[in-house]
Amino acid sequence: VISVPLIRTDNSIGDVFNPDLLSDGDYLYYKPLSDSPNTEKATIVSGVWKDRGIESSIHISPDYGYWIKAQGEKTLTVWGDVIRDESRPILIKNNGILVIGTVYPRQTLFLEAGLNAEETGSKAGDEVYYKPLANSANTQKVIFDGAQWSDPVTDRTFKLPYGYWYKRKSGNGDFNFGHLRPW
Repeated sequence: VISVPLIRTDNSIGDVFNPDLLSDGDYLYYKPLSDSPNTEKATIVSGVWKDRGIESSIHISPDYGYWIKAQGEKTLTVWGDVIRDESRPILIKNNGILVIGTVYPRQTLFLEAGLNAEETGSKAGDEVYYKPLANSANTQKVIFDGAQWSDPVTDRTFKLPYGYWYKRKSGNGDFNFGHLRPW
């Protein structure tokens, strides 16, 4: 699960993740809405990203996380501009889960990013998951208790280039996760 914390002139899937650097059969998955039961998928077919048999129209947003499933180890370099907006809110629905990305060009604590009760409406029981390594069998989980995120501190930090699952606990209502600029 990765994120791309950059603004690009062309953010189409083929321009951000050049199919020439991937292999036929490699996949990209994403979930565009937290209350959607479905995950969207694009696949490399004959050197082109395809979605349901036609060229993919997916655009890579710095706000979201993406799953890339490759047949082997790959190194992808993405160029772009650092986001300068004061915030880029993402709506996370009540009882929803969304893969989010970090928009920061450096490692950032959740609390620096505004992911706390005072700034964004995180509530007790909300959870954040991430997978530290592609070949890791374990997914890490931290839980918000209403005042702070569970330990250890390294698991309360947005790191590049990871994407993160944010799970909104049922009954906590919708909220906009507004990425605050911590620099």
